[in-house]
Amino acid sequence: MKKWIVLLALLLIFTGCDENTVEVPVETEPIEVAEVEVIPEPEPEPEVVEPVEVIPVRDPSYVQAPLSGLWVPEELTIKRPVAVMIDNHYKARPQSGLSEAEIVYEILAEGRITRYMAVFQVNEPEKLGPVRSARSYYIDKALEYDPLYVHVGGSPQAFDDVVRLQMADMDGLASGAFWRTKHKKMPHNAYTNIENLRAEADRRGYKTLVNIDTWQFNEEDQELVGTPGPHLKFVYKAPSGSDSTGYYSEFKYDEDAKVYYRYVNSTPHKDETSDIHLSAKNIFVQVAPHRIIDNEGRRDIDVVGSGRGYYLTNGNYIPVTWSKEGRRGLTRLYDVEGNEVIFNPGVTWVQVVSSDMNIGIE
Repeated sequence: MKKWIVLLALLLIFTGCDENTVEVPVETEPIEVAEVEVIPEPEPEPEVVEPVEVIPVRDPSYVQAPLSGLWVPEELTIKRPVAVMIDNHYKARPQSGLSEAEIVYEILAEGRITRYMAVFQVNEPEKLGPVRSARSYYIDKALEYDPLYVHVGGSPQAFDDVVRLQMADMDGLASGAFWRTKHKKMPHNAYTNIENLRAEADRRGYKTLVNIDTWQFNEEDQELVGTPGPHLKFVYKAPSGSDSTGYYSEFKYDEDAKVYYRYVNSTPHKDETSDIHLSAKNIFVQVAPHRIIDNEGRRDIDVVGSGRGYYLTNGNYIPVTWSKEGRRGLTRLYDVEGNEVIFNPGVTWVQVVSSDMNIGIE
């Protein structure tokens, strides 16, 4: 009897687990999960690295250029300089090539209009001009560099000097190295370039290599202990009559670029070809006696001998005396203690002015 009871119980258990059995769901409360604020780990502070000063390494084969003191390949410093007379009549402006000159002279010609003489050695502009005529006192300056002397015509005294002093003459009236442009009228449209001039010099048998005496230059840019003079102005011709502008040139010092930018009649003086604003690192103001010598208004200017002047660089100026022994001698500058002035590397403009001109340094 007990066996049947056990069998019956087992049968009920197995039959209750078939596929027709209905499971009753059990309701449960959802478990609320509390929001946990995640605090990010602090980022490590960046390591402070002290900047390393990068000192440019100068090519050991470079030397200082004789005309500018800038560091250039040595083979460029023995080429014969080229001194070019540049027109500054208002019909000749703007001029080409002045932005590449290493030294530029501005001196009065006839009337109250100046003329430039641009000197090149390292740089070789592809267009130079307008080229204008020679004058004897410019020859005095040119002889300091034993250059190819480039001009178109000249005064009787200048022609005599060229022959008597046996200069390497390059006159556009007797040379194929020049051309005339159509955008300006004669005589303000004669142009040339350094490549043509050197090729012409080779054909004429002029020497091509020279060793010249030049100014001393600092190896690196140096501040000048002197009087502040960031603005320099020369009034060559005051406004009068129908000419309401006259003619005056200015230099304004730029502290960021550390050069003096040049202006003509308050307008930036720019190169015709490159559109570069002309500038100077050094300015030498040379005071010299001026005299009218003929009915054409030509001048004689005493740039041989000695006199006074000013030297400007980096926004400051000092009074100087200048001395030039003989027509081929170098014009040297001395400070008030008698020490020779050492120029900063860069372009130099030389302004030769008469003793009665008001030199505005502010």
